[in-house]
Amino acid sequence: MNPTERRIALCLASVYGLRMLGLFMIVPIFTLYAQHLTGSTPFFVGLTIGIYGLMQVLLQIPFGILSDHIGRKTVIVLGLLLFVVGSLVAAKSTTIFGVMAGRALQGSGAISSALLALTSDLIRDEVRTRGLAIIGFSMGASFALALILGPFLNSWIGGDGLFWICAGLGMIALFVVGGIIPSHSAIRDTLAQAEKILPQEPLKDSWTQSAENPIPLGWLYAGIFILHFILVAIFLSVPLLLSRMVGENTLTHSGIYALVLVLSFMGAFLLIRKGERKAPLQKTLQIGALGLVIGLLCLWQGSHSLPLFIFGLLIFFLAFNILEASFPSLLSQQAPQTEKGKIFGVYSTAQFLGAFAGGALGGWLSEHLGIQAVLGFSVGAAGLAYLITIKIRNSRIENNTLQKQGDITWQEESIK
Repeated sequence: MNPTERRIALCLASVYGLRMLGLFMIVPIFTLYAQHLTGSTPFFVGLTIGIYGLMQVLLQIPFGILSDHIGRKTVIVLGLLLFVVGSLVAAKSTTIFGVMAGRALQGSGAISSALLALTSDLIRDEVRTRGLAIIGFSMGASFALALILGPFLNSWIGGDGLFWICAGLGMIALFVVGGIIPSHSAIRDTLAQAEKILPQEPLKDSWTQSAENPIPLGWLYAGIFILHFILVAIFLSVPLLLSRMVGENTLTHSGIYALVLVLSFMGAFLLIRKGERKAPLQKTLQIGALGLVIGLLCLWQGSHSLPLFIFGLLIFFLAFNILEASFPSLLSQQAPQTEKGKIFGVYSTAQFLGAFAGGALGGWLSEHLGIQAVLGFSVGAAGLAYLITIKIRNSRIENNTLQKQGDITWQEESIK
């Protein structure tokens, strides 16, 4: 990536990461915090935690479509403002219903699709996977950092203080979006000039497949659904298994997670960079899915061996980072500029549905069949993801010429 692309990728990753850090910090301590809220019951506590994901599922597609019409930055700013307002509502509430309303407002800022579409707009096709990898890592890093900061800050400023921090992080993200990231109007002007040279092919069915690139988008939606299903499901088991091997000291757990995440990101970034030069993206996708299977097998069989377990965790996150970057990169090759927000909206919805399903089914399996069953089921799901990548690799891909031409023109003329 050139310096401008690196700056854009880091800025967008910081927006994504700041928002997710605030959300993740609440999760480890919320059950304890909720005990002091009026009207709190286990059901309402679970609903309050889950309502954020529900709002994301409902609004990702509308926000994505809106970003196609009024601009990515406008939608991102709107979503961040909703996140800040929701954080303030939750911070000031003394009842579980007030906090639930705040969490719903936080979740209504469904900007993941707009962020991914903007990344696709601003970074050239040949290095876009690296940019998306940086954004994917920001989520993992936020998760690891939140596991450390959440309990510590809660003991210092309390649960309501964490919601105030959420609002502050949202304000910082607003500053980054407003002051550093280029405007969508410049992209639109560049693409309008490109369309005079090479008109855009119409879509066959923009929800499922483009006219020029015949990979069924449903395979990509299914792939990201399975990936996030597995991520949430295994983290119902991994902390418990890790506690059996190293004890319940959360700082020890956080240190292991942080080490694994940093090493896996470095490895994934190097593999993606090499793959961009020497192999088609579909092959990289298939390698990532195979790594997912291997990593989960090691976790499944390594519950009594700490080195094998940590190795499995490392391979899992290495594969996860590769797939988390490769799926949206391949999707962006399939989507014409004027439909990216909508298509990434469907994609983000599949992401959150996968996370919800992973939590629900993973919890049921853990309760009725044990935590080993969760890992065994996840191995099977990873095998299905591998079959999907084979199907994708066998599909014929032709790069969207307009998109590539627009990307190059944008890099040379429009980013200031």
